[in-house]
This record gives sequence, C-alpha cells and structure tokens, in this order.
Amino acid sequence: MPRLTPLLLLALSLLPLPAVQAAERGGNGIDAMVESLQMERKIDLARAAIINLWLSDKPHMKPYRNTLDSFMQEYISWSAMRDEFHREFASRFSSAELAEIERFYASGPGRRLAQAIEEVLSLYIESAKRRMEADQGRLQQMIREEAERLEKLQKQQ
Repeated sequence: MPRLTPLLLLALSLLPLPAVQAAERGGNGIDAMVESLQMERKIDLARAAIINLWLSDKPHMKPYRNTLDSFMQEYISWSAMRDEFHREFASRFSSAELAEIERFYASGPGRRLAQAIEEVLSLYIESAKRRMEADQGRLQQMIREEAERLEKLQKQQ
C-alpha cells in the first residue's frame, strides 16, 4: 500500500485546478468548461492510473482488472462525479462569473491555457516521479527513524 499515495497524487494532479474547472453548458457553463478541459478523459486516465498502481501492488488481482474498473467507474467517472462538481462550482461562482469563465476557456488563450496546464502538470509528475524514485533510500531511512521513534514511545508507556 505504500505506493498508493504517490499514485493518488499523480492521478489527482491530472485533474485541472478548481478555478479552471468552473463552467457548465447545462445552463451555468460547467459542462462546457468540462468539455473544453477534457475532464472526462482526465478522470478516465486518473482511474486507470489508480488501477495500475493498485494492481502493481497486488499482481494476483490482475485477472480482475475489468471488474475493478467497473466498480471504480461507479465512484471515479464523470457520470459519478458530475452532480457533485456542479454543486461545488455553482456554490463558488455566480452565474455571471461562470459565463465569463466559460467565454475565457472557449477562447484561443483559454484553450491554450487548459492545454498548457495539462502539459506542465505532466512534466511535473514525471519530474517528481524521477526524483522520488532516485531518493527511495532517503524515504526508507525516514521510515526507519520514525519506526525507531515510535518504538521508543511505545516502550516508555
């Protein structure tokens, strides 16, 4: 399970920032924003990344990949998350703000910004992954030190 946290961070970082996600076609601009930012695809990629990480830790479960994906689609898919996204963004932005955000992301600079965010996040994720992999010894040392500290505390009680 120690690899789950980096995977979740990776998967979550594929999602656009909340301020960027704020428009919907269904009357308030959020759906149009989601479409322009390709949220459904990003959520699918995040779900696949989570599954891949989970299966790398539990290879005996690989025959059940499709079952796991079906189960996770109930929780990590645009259709599962859509209403919550709508409520959250509608509570943070007025209708006028959502319309303005929608216009921006429908414009050339808005589309380029959405693409740039995705590209920069992908580069950041790869860089962070390389740095974390290169410094596994440090993490192991930190875990040993914390285990020793916790053991000493337990002996004192």
